[in-house]
Amino acid sequence: MTVVIKEAVLPDQAVKSILPISQCDFASDDKPPLKRRKITKAGPWNLSQENGISTTGIPLGYIPVARLTLRMKLSTALLEKHSVDSEIRIPVIVSASSDSQHGTGGKPSCTQLEVTNYSGEQLIFYSCCEPALLDLTKQIELACNLTPADRSSTRAPVACHQVYLRASPGSEYLSLETVILWTESLETPDINKLQDSTLEVFTQYVIQGGSLLSSMTDPASRREAMLGQYREWTPREFYNSVHVPDAADTLAQNLKFPGMECDLFPFQKRAVRWLLRREGRDVQEDGRLAPIETSRRWQCLLLQSIVHGFDQGLIPVVRCR
Repeated sequence: MTVVIKEAVLPDQAVKSILPISQCDFASDDKPPLKRRKITKAGPWNLSQENGISTTGIPLGYIPVARLTLRMKLSTALLEKHSVDSEIRIPVIVSASSDSQHGTGGKPSCTQLEVTNYSGEQLIFYSCCEPALLDLTKQIELACNLTPADRSSTRAPVACHQVYLRASPGSEYLSLETVILWTESLETPDINKLQDSTLEVFTQYVIQGGSLLSSMTDPASRREAMLGQYREWTPREFYNSVHVPDAADTLAQNLKFPGMECDLFPFQKRAVRWLLRREGRDVQEDGRLAPIETSRRWQCLLLQSIVHGFDQGLIPVVRCR
């Protein structure tokens, strides 16, 4: 499981109101887990109430694949103004959006975090521009694109998230805790039907393939890379791939063609490799061809992650061949 903890100093003007937190009657963490029960209603599903929860507060039937914690330090003035009398941990809604440095294609320079309670009251509005925090806030933004576990539009989403705001008496920190959850199932979902946010969460946190996406900004290219499958292509895309190759693409030079007496030019090898990948094949380091077994890799990784210690929140990194 991925665990990220960062600290930030929260400006006084960022905190709108913390007092309503202490006035609300929420379930305490030391109460026994809720029993499984059935609810029939027209509103959104609350997975914690529907399925019950584990001792760690996770809805039954789900595995935590990432825990993201932003610890926000309060000033003395804020502590005096917004004090709490007991341990508080309430579910909240987070809206996150990033600003780019150079238009839509630049790297994010700031992330706007808005925290509200379920009544719609704004608790915190924080503009985070610290470089050390941008990776965390970007992950929080990705998590918030998933269905909220406590306000789900479907009864059993493949992936969802929980966000809690925690405050303790005498502590100078507020903690924003985000947990990304993946369904506990031995069945492999149809990856072609997954939404981009769900597919990206699985790629980044379960199979640890985030490095493959770090240089991709085009949504279509990112989805193709995550699926290992490629959509229909146009002649222009073919020409661009052949004549303007990726400088890091050295595997194309290793292509071997048994029985072929002449050598192909480098651009011809790149063209062949480009076409092969769209047929579900790729070139190995020794020049041989091998199928892109994306579905098999998903099944293996998902099975391993469920079998090993999901109740402790441990998601092992395994390699499937």
